[in-house]
Amino acid sequence: MKMLTGLLPASEGEAWLFGQPVDPKDIDTRRRVGYMSQAFSLYNELTVRQNLELHARLFHIPEAEIPARVAEMSERFKLNDVEDILPESLPLGIRQRLSLAVAVIHRPEMLILDEPTSGVDPVARDMFWQLMVDLSRQDKVTIFISTHFMNEAERCDRISLMHAGKVLASGTPQELVEKRGAASLEEAFIAYLQEAAGQSNEAEAPPVVHDTTHAPRQGFSLRRLFSYSRREALELRRDPVRSTLALMGTVILMLIMGYASVWMWKTCALLCSTATRPSVARRGRSISPVPVTLSNSRRSPVMTSLIVGCVRAISRWRLRSRPISGAISRVVRLWNSASGSTERCPVVPKR
Repeated sequence: MKMLTGLLPASEGEAWLFGQPVDPKDIDTRRRVGYMSQAFSLYNELTVRQNLELHARLFHIPEAEIPARVAEMSERFKLNDVEDILPESLPLGIRQRLSLAVAVIHRPEMLILDEPTSGVDPVARDMFWQLMVDLSRQDKVTIFISTHFMNEAERCDRISLMHAGKVLASGTPQELVEKRGAASLEEAFIAYLQEAAGQSNEAEAPPVVHDTTHAPRQGFSLRRLFSYSRREALELRRDPVRSTLALMGTVILMLIMGYASVWMWKTCALLCSTATRPSVARRGRSISPVPVTLSNSRRSPVMTSLIVGCVRAISRWRLRSRPISGAISRVVRLWNSASGSTERCPVVPKR
């Protein structure tokens, strides 16, 4: 299917469309074809109307004709009541009708459908087929469809029964049924499958060929970067919660990092100034340091020096009250008792 639309190059053989070989680079031919995949492949972030407008612009429909074309598709495929709803909240049958409307919004000459009614309930399936019959009979659109439902295949003018990538038989449904002498198209298809299975068992298995070629690695593209940036901006505009978190989160992180940097700078400055002044004169009184033992027998010198400097800084930075000084002294004594050191260092100032 994708090879016929030009989305993929042919792996083997060749295909002809509109009297000429299919060329993936031929954009003009691809614009004459409408394609609908089995899985829903439209944008869930856009409403029904926005999806129709987007694909109308992608197929270069004149801007003045887009509103009328969108209204026509909405009316024809019964999408008027859901134009402002996101596709993800719609039933599968309505989403398939939206996909069909998008596939024919540019009025193609050929429509290629890859199992469009898979997973759809019988009522929605019958409505979908009625839309396709109208496209074929009224708009003269050639419809190329794949399906595994034989009751759907009976509605086609001509069918090809395929198995393992090979065509078993082609013709009208009535011709294939009469050729096998079956009661229905489903029985005829089963007979063709059994015949093909018997021939495949007798045939020698072809050698397995592993394709080791890889696609060339793409480099940096400003166009792709701009496309990603524009899509991200549109998503942020449509989601107020996400955009608020993106903006406020950046501001909060900047404030936290700024305050942390200032605090670290002040701490380092206090550590340096405290290490060079063992005593401090305050309000005419000399504050002499009290010798306190710190242990580094089981700790590294760097860790011991860091703790000494932190305690000094804390004791000098707005912590001049006696209860806090006593608490710091007790913490240091606990450190000493846990390691049993003989090193003494002036830490807590005594009034």
